Amino acid sequence: KESQADLDMQVNELRTRHENESKQLQDALIHKKKTDQELALFKRRHAAEVEARSGMEETQKLYEEELTEVHNRLAVANRARTELEESCRMLEESNGELRRKLQVEARGRAEGE
Repeated sequence: KESQADLDMQVNELRTRHENESKQLQDALIHKKKTDQELALFKRRHAAEVEARSGMEETQKLYEEELTEVHNRLAVANRARTELEESCRMLEESNGELRRKLQVEARGRAEGE
């Protein structure tokens, strides 16, 4: 048979162990809560970064499409300029020929008078 002192000592040991385990459990719960908060914050930041990256990629895609369109319009404008330059050159040649003909006619009239 155990003595009352032994039983009291065992009860005290169990009480102390229970208090220590309760304290450890409270500490673990506090740590878990902080960890959960940090994880939630990380997830929110990650989601924001993914959304921002997606937005940047979409913006970059739009800029690239716009740049392609500008290049296409520039190519069309350059072709039109080349065609206009060619037309101007041909008109200048034609104008020069007409001047020469008019000069010849004018000399012929002047000589005929």
